[in-house]
Amino acid sequence: MTINGRNLFLKGIFPALALILLAYAVMKFTVQPSDTDPVKIDPALAVLVPPETQMLVGIRAKEITKTPVYELLREERLLEPLESFVERTGITPEKQLYELLITFDGEESLILARAKFHEESALEPDIKGPGMARFDHGGRMFIGNPQYAIAFVNATTAIMGNTPYLRRTVDRLNAGQLGMPEEFRQRQQDIPRTHYLWMITRGLTPEMRGYIPQEGNAANLSRLLDGMQSSHVMVDLRGDVSISASAAMQTQQAAEQIVSALRGLAGLARLTTPKDQLDLLTVYDSLQAEATGTRVDASLRIQQSQLPVLLDLLR
Repeated sequence: MTINGRNLFLKGIFPALALILLAYAVMKFTVQPSDTDPVKIDPALAVLVPPETQMLVGIRAKEITKTPVYELLREERLLEPLESFVERTGITPEKQLYELLITFDGEESLILARAKFHEESALEPDIKGPGMARFDHGGRMFIGNPQYAIAFVNATTAIMGNTPYLRRTVDRLNAGQLGMPEEFRQRQQDIPRTHYLWMITRGLTPEMRGYIPQEGNAANLSRLLDGMQSSHVMVDLRGDVSISASAAMQTQQAAEQIVSALRGLAGLARLTTPKDQLDLLTVYDSLQAEATGTRVDASLRIQQSQLPVLLDLLR
């Protein structure tokens, strides 16, 4: 039989391609992601993180909008970066917003976003606000005013922040000087994909410590955190609110002091719980805190029905 291109395709290449496609389809529909798989950060956002970032917050907006506590979180403005971005861009988080990363270097912060910025054409974002105007810098389109602006990296990726800092950030992007610190990439692996809200920090800088009151009970917190080298906090919002945290301290003594302080706070809250809010006792009793060497691990669980009451009490 004469071997020609058609025969080679039908009897050789085509069956091999079909087999590969079939194997891919089987894997896609039968191999489901595990709840313990690490959270994924959109690569388009990871490359925009300044390497000197001290605190990185991740908000999986698309997933959070589907959780039972989403409306309450919005009403109480507990997702402030999300609210700020929505208000200034006018986008609909349930339909148009996918993921946010918030960076803080001790002095300046940025909101990095993956979103569909316009329902009809992502290339023409429809963003309005007081004194907002379009201008270019570093080959990127900006929409903003002298105080704050949004710079568009591409049709679905944007950076929002203080305008002078944002200009410098775009200059660094063009020079190839941005990118998530390797330390954060490694520690990201400790956060399960089911936690739609999370935070990673390095040691407290003097600027970050300036946000903690230096008088009253909060001053004790500042002193305890002096020995913190790194931490991560993650929140599971799929049912009851589950908060988990871990911190690396400089010494074992500092780790044990943090654990003692957490247990003391839970005990104090228990003693001062009003009689008409006794169901909150299960929240305080759910606290788990332990020190292993210089590492501290803690967790807390809040039932959906308890969340509004707890927020009122904290307020």
